[in-house]
Amino acid sequence: MITDPGAAPTAFTVKYRQSITGQHVRAIDHYADLVEALFGDYEQVLSLCEIVTLVNQCRQDLAGSPPAAMPELIERLARCRLSTYAENGPGS
Repeated sequence: MITDPGAAPTAFTVKYRQSITGQHVRAIDHYADLVEALFGDYEQVLSLCEIVTLVNQCRQDLAGSPPAAMPELIERLARCRLSTYAENGPGS
């Protein structure tokens, strides 16, 4: 299932937003939830290891972003890259 990276927030980002209180983000690791959701959507295209690697790269690429925005930004970037990969294959 390929989704639009600009689509409405998923359960992952909604769950993360619910964990935000004021200016401080609770120390809840949503990384595993994101990887699990992406693997569910792209398991016929990529292995779990490849998805973990891609999500890690997205986290590194967005390192300077505001912490509260990171989960949604990582998810959108990862879905965009996964969508491109699924459509065009390796090396895209």
